[in-house]
Amino acid sequence: QDKEKDKALTELYRDRLKAHPKKKHGGAKGSGRGGIRIARWLGDIQLHFPPNVVSILQKDAIERLGIKEMLLEPEILSSLKADVKLVMELLALQKLMPERSRDIFRQMVIDLVEELRQLLALRVQEGLMGVLKRSEPTLRPRFGDIHWQKTILKNLSNYQKEYSGLVVEQLHGHRRSRKEHELERIILAVDQSGSMETSVLYASIYGSILASLPALDIRLITFNDQVFDLTDQLEDPVSLLFGMQLGGGTSIQNALCYVEEVVVQPEKTHVILITDLMEGGSVDGMFQRVRSLCRSGVQMICLLSLNDEGAPSYSVSNAQKLLSLGIPVFACSPDRFPSLIAHLLNGGELSELSTIASEG
Repeated sequence: QDKEKDKALTELYRDRLKAHPKKKHGGAKGSGRGGIRIARWLGDIQLHFPPNVVSILQKDAIERLGIKEMLLEPEILSSLKADVKLVMELLALQKLMPERSRDIFRQMVIDLVEELRQLLALRVQEGLMGVLKRSEPTLRPRFGDIHWQKTILKNLSNYQKEYSGLVVEQLHGHRRSRKEHELERIILAVDQSGSMETSVLYASIYGSILASLPALDIRLITFNDQVFDLTDQLEDPVSLLFGMQLGGGTSIQNALCYVEEVVVQPEKTHVILITDLMEGGSVDGMFQRVRSLCRSGVQMICLLSLNDEGAPSYSVSNAQKLLSLGIPVFACSPDRFPSLIAHLLNGGELSELSTIASEG
């Protein structure tokens, strides 16, 4: 096993070894550009290394062996271990993929999103328990208020083997504890320019999970130099991701103009602006919109990133100016996001948010 590990690493890092000086073109000896050999190598590293190491090796292979174009080939694509960063990079290349590769890639995205949804939904339940109180149970819930686990368990006796399906005779769920106009509204305004791609994925999945809670009104807005309201797509985050136009410029001013338009009850609205603050338009215009929202009673925070990729790159001057206006500015890892939301909904002090985001 150690020999196999050594062989796999040598293929990738041969030019780092003293006995093998760096090749002129940077490729590993024998790697060529053969799709079958690369696919086999990608499969080998998944056998010999843990998932976190596989992600690093895949990233290095894409950069060092020049196989980015080959990722579009079905054989290569099916050999990859999906992770957030890789999926977001491939989403930007999806229009170049042949049809067969798109099918493989779509399944890759579906699997990753479902894996993250299960993990993150559990954290939302833990983080928001006691904050979002549901009212009495009902057998006539709205679609968004159905308790699916309980409904399935109560109807298991109606499973139809020949159709591989369940006949639901009785729904189980909860009535909304508040009227629609009394709901707390959370607006996620997410920068989808190149540096923010992984934040977009996490924000989309969290938006989908939060939108399923009856006590919240969630809106998802993404922006580059244009603004996209994706709220009506929150039920299907996979299709949402495939429909995004990643990259482009950054106009935070335009995004905040749109946010102002959709604010109905400022005192019940929380705006979470997720951006590196690299404003490509008018900085003065951006801060004019920020002041206007804050004066109206909207509660705003700025997340410089929503990912696990370490310290983000951002506009320090714009961040300092937001801080001077009393708006918290910090990075947040995905696993701390539910606690941050719970703190907001509990009416906690905004000054404590950065500490909550960095705990654990």
